[in-house]
Amino acid sequence: MAVPQQALSFNDVFDEEDVDEPKLVHHIRANSSIMQLKKILVANRGEIPIRIFRTAHELSLHTIAVYSYEDRLSMHRQKADEAYVIGKRGQYTPVGAYLAGDEIIKIAVEHGAQLIHP
Repeated sequence: MAVPQQALSFNDVFDEEDVDEPKLVHHIRANSSIMQLKKILVANRGEIPIRIFRTAHELSLHTIAVYSYEDRLSMHRQKADEAYVIGKRGQYTPVGAYLAGDEIIKIAVEHGAQLIHP
């Protein structure tokens, strides 16, 4: 039987010198017996995936973007650690590509994503 870890107080977690990486995140990662999640695939476009990628990087998650052919020059593609096109040119409408669940899941499995948003 595992010995429970001592609970952290608010002051243990947040202090002025450790703003960039809270102790709580490190504590959870170091003491978790749950599978470590390392990669997130974001199937969205525009500002939303950029915000998700920023947060994911703060949590030390590797990021994967998917994009339609028409979005190949979009900022969300460039902000991700990896990026993959959904389908082929003309196969989907620019928005319809992000609704191609089978294609998105295929990309996630092929590239080891453990999390998918949305």
